[in-house]
Amino acid sequence: MSSPVLIVGGGIAGLCTAIALSDKSIPCTVFERNQFEDTTGTGIQLSPNATRLLFRAGLKKALLDMGRVSTKLVTRHWRTGRVTSYIPLGQIVDRYCDSPYLQILRSELVQILLIRARSCDCIELRPNESIETFEQLPTSASVLSNRGEYEGILVVGADGARSTIRKKMGLIPDPPFSTWHAWRTTINLDSNSEALSQTTLWCGHRAHVVTYPVDCQGTINCVFITKSNSLLRESWRQEGTVSDLQNCLSGWHTKVFELVDQIDESRLFRWGLYRHDKTSGRWSDGRCSLVGDAGHCVLPFLAQGAALAIEDSFTLAGCVHNLLDNIPKALRNYETARLSRTKSIQRRSARLGYVYHLGPPFSWLRDVGAKWAVHDIVRNIYAYENIDISN
Repeated sequence: MSSPVLIVGGGIAGLCTAIALSDKSIPCTVFERNQFEDTTGTGIQLSPNATRLLFRAGLKKALLDMGRVSTKLVTRHWRTGRVTSYIPLGQIVDRYCDSPYLQILRSELVQILLIRARSCDCIELRPNESIETFEQLPTSASVLSNRGEYEGILVVGADGARSTIRKKMGLIPDPPFSTWHAWRTTINLDSNSEALSQTTLWCGHRAHVVTYPVDCQGTINCVFITKSNSLLRESWRQEGTVSDLQNCLSGWHTKVFELVDQIDESRLFRWGLYRHDKTSGRWSDGRCSLVGDAGHCVLPFLAQGAALAIEDSFTLAGCVHNLLDNIPKALRNYETARLSRTKSIQRRSARLGYVYHLGPPFSWLRDVGAKWAVHDIVRNIYAYENIDISN
């Protein structure tokens, strides 16, 4: 088979899809509008359902060398700083899963995937190439870029939450705004800082804060979720101001403000969160389909956005490999295999966002049940075995 799979988007979803297809000896071309670089400067959490697949793809050593395995989760009260629960996350993960919970810089993850993709003869990478539209024919599909037209056996939209391919397909309506804003940045801490040894979750009524280490050099990722009716685009590249963030966290514990005071404003990004769980529609149409955020963005409260994209990638590759002579059916099988899983996680993420922001007395019940809740998440989400349809 000489015609490649045409993948639009060279981030985590696109590169993982290319690697998964390459492992099945299926050629592909990946189009990326920049240089295949992640410039957000933020971290990412890879739960065992994601690391399991990446390890099987031969990336175990690189990921363990560059990232940090999460072993402890501590929750704190937003105003007093009191520890409300201590959860041995590493022990719980080891009990149910065969791979770890890993935290890493997004840029490092993309670089690891890029190195792997460049080593594959089946993968062609085309940087600085933006896709403007695509077309389907009975036996092929094509994309038109700012540099030319390319033909393949199918088109995969891996181009994120504001997907051009999804808009061109016209199958999924725009989601409603959730009234939540997300802020992300990384900061470097002194080697003795407690934040470097654990994941910390601060829960408040109208906001929550998550910090976790992403390397061995003292870098932690900081995520601030704040309430606002002010509409923001669903784009990671909008810069925020430290003063605005401070206003959103008025009354919070001094340790949180000590973190905020260390933020380099040029590296502080802010964007709006949208309720994709409130939308419905197909991801596939003929010889075109979607993976990751392009098809099913998820609120970040379960940290499953990247994991779902990685699961999508390997499931899609298995379906295509099994039905190379009937791509439309392969894509229907892919969507069927993924739909229940992604919808369930979208709903659970939305519910968890509600739980994070409970006030007393319900917040007391949340704190008491935190360890049980983590056990449930590990068993039912992290221990998930991705379906391989290639047999």
